[in-house]
Amino acid sequence: MDENFLEEIKSLIYQYKNEIPKGLEFYYKDVLAGNNDDAMANMFNMPIETLRKYAIVCKIIADYNDVCDGLAIIDDENVDQDEKQEYQKTVDELTDAVRMQVGVIRDLENGEKESDVIDASVNLIIYAKHIDDSKNRTRNARSGRGDEAQKKVANLIRLLRDSDYQSLRKKGLMHQLKTTVGNDECYIEKNAFERIGGGTTKVNFIRVPISEKNRETIKQYTRSDFNTLFLIISYGDFKNEQISEKKFYSMVYSDMEKNKDAIVEIINLFKNDFNDQTLSIALEIINNGFVITEELLSIILDSHLQ
Repeated sequence: MDENFLEEIKSLIYQYKNEIPKGLEFYYKDVLAGNNDDAMANMFNMPIETLRKYAIVCKIIADYNDVCDGLAIIDDENVDQDEKQEYQKTVDELTDAVRMQVGVIRDLENGEKESDVIDASVNLIIYAKHIDDSKNRTRNARSGRGDEAQKKVANLIRLLRDSDYQSLRKKGLMHQLKTTVGNDECYIEKNAFERIGGGTTKVNFIRVPISEKNRETIKQYTRSDFNTLFLIISYGDFKNEQISEKKFYSMVYSDMEKNKDAIVEIINLFKNDFNDQTLSIALEIINNGFVITEELLSIILDSHLQ
């Protein structure tokens, strides 16, 4: 857990520690699960939506404490290497969960402020036309763990949208994909084909070049400022799909090659200054991106971060 994020967590806990209703730490899981909303609201004498926000903070505190406990075990010289590796996986998953939970709190805070400030997402996310192939493979996987895999994908999408690209690279979360022949770095129209994700879950993308005129136009129409335009080409979890990592990446490259012409069309669309027709197409792609992203994130929110 990097120092900046650690300080953000400490700041958030300090911000809310005196606001959390007494006793909620024993009931926050019920609140997040949506169990007996009316009874919970009456018990704590506040609207259920406000209570859920405080319950998320309780969840952050609990997960953060678990991360600290896990790190202590990892640093213990008396613990064997295999056990440390298992704890490291747990710590990584909990850290991603806490990062997402902090983002939810900040989103709720922003939603409570009556203002017309331009959306502050760091990056803009759009999707290739064939993204439903990834969605269907993930949902319909033989493992029956499609919901869990989609939550992991959603966490990565959120990281990609809300984090500085270079900082993610420095943390080792970004890697350029290699070609299956010759193990060379893979490019699409001179744009690196990359992925984000640790473990078995991967989101594959390119950074789309965009003209400054187009950037200002998008900002004007969508009220969304952004640093980087990411095109999500595919995603998945090879453990969920019960295939090897090698087979997974073989499918990734196959999808990319099969849909390369459509991907190049999107690259050229944003790289060259819009006319009336191409602006309309671009805005449709951007709006569709908002819809897909919110659909993915709602999977997490609907489960109330459990």
